[in-house]
Amino acid sequence: MNNRLVFCLILCFVIYFVACNNDSTNSNDGNDSKTDSIEVVANIQTNDSLMDTIAANDTVAVNSYSIADNKMLTPPQSISDYEPNERGIYEINWLTLTDIKFEEKIAAQDSALYLYPTFGQIVKSLDGKKVSIKGFIIPVDVETHYYVLSANPFSACFFCGKAGPESILELQLKANPSKAYELDAFRTFEGTFELNGTDVDHCNYILKKAVLVKE
Repeated sequence: MNNRLVFCLILCFVIYFVACNNDSTNSNDGNDSKTDSIEVVANIQTNDSLMDTIAANDTVAVNSYSIADNKMLTPPQSISDYEPNERGIYEINWLTLTDIKFEEKIAAQDSALYLYPTFGQIVKSLDGKKVSIKGFIIPVDVETHYYVLSANPFSACFFCGKAGPESILELQLKANPSKAYELDAFRTFEGTFELNGTDVDHCNYILKKAVLVKE
């Protein structure tokens, strides 16, 4: 994914998340930990000792959150809830992909703030397996056939504040489509599920050799 696009998307989400935490802190003066984390984010560029730490460790943690903090979602409970169908395909959904936590870190490579994931046991168990999932198609770059599948339509994606990076999945298509996929078309794709926890140029979830399932 284009560095600039990824950075913009993640930055928008971070701004939204920090703003929400700020509102919550204002309504609860006793929550000092949230206040501290917000102050760290606000002073990233002027904290020389923090920059020294980044240089020594490549990244430094700033803040963290769990999908469980979002009262609209309840993370899946058991790996046993997921079994392959008769074709060996695991039929997953976006609730499956909430089995993840994030930590805000500043990367030494560009002194930018990114969300680094810690994957739960359920999504770890699916890594490398064939899965199918339904979602809304978001064209990132039609000319290069780069698409993302989203839990939400474009106007309600995580960069607009509805969800998080766990609500999108990068499609690495097995073959280029003869016709460009339309924005917000609701479709099912199958492919090999892969976790990405380090490369900020790609999504945390990737569907390799992805093919459109005709319904």
